[in-house]
Amino acid sequence: MATATTRNWKAWQNLQPPGKPRVIVTGEAQTTNRNETPSLQEHVPAGFNPKILLLDLTITPSGAGNDVLGWKPVRFEKKIDANQYSTVEVLSAGNGIAKIKVETVT
Repeated sequence: MATATTRNWKAWQNLQPPGKPRVIVTGEAQTTNRNETPSLQEHVPAGFNPKILLLDLTITPSGAGNDVLGWKPVRFEKKIDANQYSTVEVLSAGNGIAKIKVETVT
């Protein structure tokens, strides 16, 4: 499986409303067919550094499509403790493809 091409990664923790913080990660993945959908899931097992959230990017085909090179948005959201993560690392085919500092939105 080839490593995905991506761009425009952002990661932030949203502390609103109080008591319900969450981390949100967004980006874009390049697809080669209209029937492909990118998604992010937590990497298993988690890494050795608890301040780094590891995410796996997968691109899954479904149904009929046609070959068109393009960019599709991808998003991940998870409830967290405030300041639980400082960095998000995105993996594709086991390789690190993006490292994003987690910003704070209050």
